[in-house]
Amino acid sequence: MEELDSLFETGRAAWPEIPLASATFHAHIATIAAPEDRSVLAQHAADLYLACAAGQGDAAAIATIDRTCIATLAPALSRMITASEIDDVVQILRQRLFVGTDDGRPRVLAYAGRGELRAWVRASAIRTAFEHVRKAGRDRARERAHEADLELGLPNRVEDPALDQLRRRFQDEFRHALSLAVASLDARQRTLLRQHFFDGLTTEELGTVYRIHRVTAFRWLRDARAELLKRVRAELAGQLHLDRDEINSLLRLIDSRFEISAQQMFAQP
Repeated sequence: MEELDSLFETGRAAWPEIPLASATFHAHIATIAAPEDRSVLAQHAADLYLACAAGQGDAAAIATIDRTCIATLAPALSRMITASEIDDVVQILRQRLFVGTDDGRPRVLAYAGRGELRAWVRASAIRTAFEHVRKAGRDRARERAHEADLELGLPNRVEDPALDQLRRRFQDEFRHALSLAVASLDARQRTLLRQHFFDGLTTEELGTVYRIHRVTAFRWLRDARAELLKRVRAELAGQLHLDRDEINSLLRLIDSRFEISAQQMFAQP
């Protein structure tokens, strides 16, 4: 109890203008740290007090976190999302921190005092921004896949009749080969392609995710795409018995339809 009282008094001294009952603070600490782990909390007692008060809906505590933590997020987020999207992400973050999500519990109460509150809020903002990017990417991928389905279903398309015949004849085989080829890639290649085709991440965004230069991200993506295409060709060559001209025509078809087919494949649940 003395340890909890010490944490509480440190927090109250740091934020005398923010009222918080000691019993509320004690109960909060009990939910985030076992008794044997509380000795490490002293360094961030003031942040724990502030987060606890904000989680109880105290307007002064929320305003303080807004001013000291949230107002400084733009530089960190600007590398990932556009300026017009930052406001949306910050609004989602504030809703989660101070109001709660489906469980109704404000996320700020999950701050456990293992580091600075400001750094914890910044990490939460970055996660929220990535969720925003992934959701936008999924929406774009579904839209592209839907448009591709409509395009592939159009009658009397103006294209090489031989390619059109092959497309219709080997459509199921091609999808099966693509599925096998995707499954045979290594984990990083598969994840990279899914993030690109399904989540819609650009090479610059992939560079941010993997903490590499965008040129390196471009090279990774290019190599993964080339490997996938190579394996699709190998799968088809092993499954189908075609003459040389038909194989060459089919490979031309694969090249011309690869982007659409990959988008459709990675857009599957």
